[in-house]
Amino acid sequence: MKAATEPEPAPVDLVAAAARARTPGYWDAIEGLLDALPLADLADGEKFAALDLGAAGGTLSRHILERYDGAHMTLIEASADLLDQARRRLAAESRRCTFVADDFARIDLTGTYHLIVSAFAVHKLGNIDKRALFRRAYTALVPGGTVLIADIVQPPSARLDAHYRRCWRDQAGGTGDPEFLETAEAAFDLNYGATLADQLEWLSNAGLIDVDTHTKRWQFAVFGGRRRDA
Repeated sequence: MKAATEPEPAPVDLVAAAARARTPGYWDAIEGLLDALPLADLADGEKFAALDLGAAGGTLSRHILERYDGAHMTLIEASADLLDQARRRLAAESRRCTFVADDFARIDLTGTYHLIVSAFAVHKLGNIDKRALFRRAYTALVPGGTVLIADIVQPPSARLDAHYRRCWRDQAGGTGDPEFLETAEAAFDLNYGATLADQLEWLSNAGLIDVDTHTKRWQFAVFGGRRRDA
């Protein structure tokens, strides 16, 4: 048990760290989500609202803003430190951003969004909260709106889990400092047994269609769906 006076560890921005080091698995998932953005039928120059759940330091939102001139990003992040990082990272685009200091698993998802994204945040939720989040995301989308999630998923067996971890360690060992890699691997255990198949089913049960996996490497997957057109 930690001593009462021991400070809490600083929150880690897995998205930013993985992007800097091109950490295998993590970076594959970020690229996979960005590659899947055309599925949302977002015309460059046309204005649309996008929501970044558990936005951390704003790296994913920055990539979307760079790709789409008409995007307005709402970033929800509970960590004040990470949200301050996002404000600094996106200072040049501050008029196209709304920053919300709150827990994305608890906040009402008000507004009507064309795109909802999340990177390495949903796995931290318990499975009841994951299912509830998917239902709330569905109601927050416009007809035809799209959800895209890049995250860590639970392999369906212990054998696959051990194999994926070995592969990841072998290829990620030279891409970052040991402390970050230890934190990155520890995140594998924060998914509460939710397999990719489970989460695809929960998205479908929430009402989304075209639910599918867009990319997958080891424990890392990009998946999502869209709300049916009106």
